[in-house]
Amino acid sequence: MIGDIIFTIPGTFTGKQRPQTVTLRNGRSLTYTPKKTVNYETFVKLIYLENHFPNLQKSPFFMQVDIYYQIPKSYSKKLKEQCLKQQAEPIKKPDDDNIVKAISDALNGIAYYDDSQRTELIATKNWTDGPPFVVVLISKTKKIPRIQFNIKKGED
Repeated sequence: MIGDIIFTIPGTFTGKQRPQTVTLRNGRSLTYTPKKTVNYETFVKLIYLENHFPNLQKSPFFMQVDIYYQIPKSYSKKLKEQCLKQQAEPIKKPDDDNIVKAISDALNGIAYYDDSQRTELIATKNWTDGPPFVVVLISKTKKIPRIQFNIKKGED
């Protein structure tokens, strides 16, 4: 991999939706990915390819996804100020894990061979007073400080 890759996905984000299954008249079933998910994944691919980023090939990588939710207009002035200072948590849908899944799947075969190469992940939810957007960082594996557990086999 050649350096870090950082790019911004502007606009409203979409979480990965569950596949839908329909039963046809002949009794067979058909499973498909919902259009909203397909459209968002295609948009992510286009944003990535517009920037001509190199392919990571088969090396392990670290990913950070920073999600910025637009502060609702209905919020009070005080609550908006708290949001801008990141003092109020953005407990909103779509969930960060579904957004990460949509982005990861969109970049399969483009930014990396497969998202199973991702060895570490950080996802954050933040507020913005402007339109929503997502910032993605793909890098050589970075080590995140981990909590060390002392687990001995056979002990409860």
